[in-house]
Amino acid sequence: MTLDEIVKDSFESMPGRLKAEEIDSDFGARIGFEIGAQAYTLEVTGGACRAEPSLKKDCDAVVQTGPQEWVDVASNAVDPTALFLAGKLRVEGDIEKLLTAFGLFESYTSDEIEVKNSSWVIETLGDFFSVGEDGRFMVEELDCVQLAEEFGTPVFVTSEGQLRQNYRRIREALVAAYPENDVNVMWAIKSNTSLAMRKILNQEGAGGDCFTPGEIYATFATGADPELFVLNGSDRSEEAFGMAIDVGLRITLDHRDDLAIIERLARERGKKVRALIRVKCELPSLSDVASTFVPGITVPFEALNAKFGVTYAEAVEIAQAARDLEILSIEGIHSHIGRDVLRPEHWRGYARDMVDLCRRFRDDTGITAEILDLGGGFAEKRDPSSHDLTRLAAPAEEYARAVAEGVREGCQEQGFPFPKLWIEPGRNLVGPTTVMISRVGNVKRTPGVCTWVHVDTSCNFLPTVNRHNGASYHLLLGTRARAADEEIVDIVGP
Repeated sequence: MTLDEIVKDSFESMPGRLKAEEIDSDFGARIGFEIGAQAYTLEVTGGACRAEPSLKKDCDAVVQTGPQEWVDVASNAVDPTALFLAGKLRVEGDIEKLLTAFGLFESYTSDEIEVKNSSWVIETLGDFFSVGEDGRFMVEELDCVQLAEEFGTPVFVTSEGQLRQNYRRIREALVAAYPENDVNVMWAIKSNTSLAMRKILNQEGAGGDCFTPGEIYATFATGADPELFVLNGSDRSEEAFGMAIDVGLRITLDHRDDLAIIERLARERGKKVRALIRVKCELPSLSDVASTFVPGITVPFEALNAKFGVTYAEAVEIAQAARDLEILSIEGIHSHIGRDVLRPEHWRGYARDMVDLCRRFRDDTGITAEILDLGGGFAEKRDPSSHDLTRLAAPAEEYARAVAEGVREGCQEQGFPFPKLWIEPGRNLVGPTTVMISRVGNVKRTPGVCTWVHVDTSCNFLPTVNRHNGASYHLLLGTRARAADEEIVDIVGP
């Protein structure tokens, strides 16, 4: 069956999936659906329902989504709330009546689709996570119950072995894919200010960026190499600029006014400063790619309006103004589009676009970018930001090859010398290294409404679940990690 045929079958099967015994006698609803090119109207009344292949007027609510998204929702493979927050499912009208109607149907099943048990995620974990013979979840051979008892809950647990393995895997892949020049794999300390994390990655040779005096201090208190780091940010204090100059960090220029501050501080110290310019690339190769960070807009529009950096015209002005400053040399171009570029082919196009920008920058300013910092945010294997818990992102090696191919193609097309390549893998590097352990408290059942499973953690600890585009996390029973799914519940905090 094709995807459209599966959608059709899911609606035709609705009368047989209706839980008639749970319908209040006075409940009635007319729900419209626009699923890609198909349209349906579902009517529930008098303890029965019918689905018609057209969109009728006067619907209580109308749902708009794609065929795959609908199949995932109908088969209970994906939480519709996550799709709604991500802008992949839209609702007009009475949402409460829609949710009530949704709850009246058994999940759609078909030989054509596979609904995975929650425990499928175990098979995707790294080498340092496992399940013991007694069914308990293990981190580096440590029982999650043992960890909870020793450290209390909620508690984040990071596998050092997994972190080192992930870094080496990404670096080795980039070095193999891009032999033309040096590679710097970077990690941002702002994502986790644990000194242990930074020390481990310093030992592995990872670079990174800093934004504040505290981040500079933490980075270099743990033995970092300043050659691999930059001071980043859109609004930095004089203290941060001064510390960066003292340590020998490169500094990204994010505003023309940065030049005056840097010049004064550098002259006071009798030091020279190396700089990158952070530029908002036009991204022609991604002109049709939808943003997942800000639903409803494209990635280029988001990069221009919601990312740090200056426009290309401003970058040229900054370079021209910096030309007369003996204490400052511009060594490269930096850009960052982050989590929105989910597929390797997008990274390939982005890298090629950036090489084209570097070539234009050389032609307009006479400055050849020796460093190309593409920022980062490779999707992790089980990616909460993608809002899809049923499919896996590409392996890290594919992202590495795509970036290298994009840079190589761009350099060959533009006649541009191969730059040093700086990459920030982001969640691909650290996301798969860490789990949160939490204890279950009360289980509150409200018949016919919902079941609340209370845990001792909250959105204070996982703030991304409350971001406007949400994040979808995988949940496992720590003491029965391979147990079969039995019911749908709401996980709630204290």
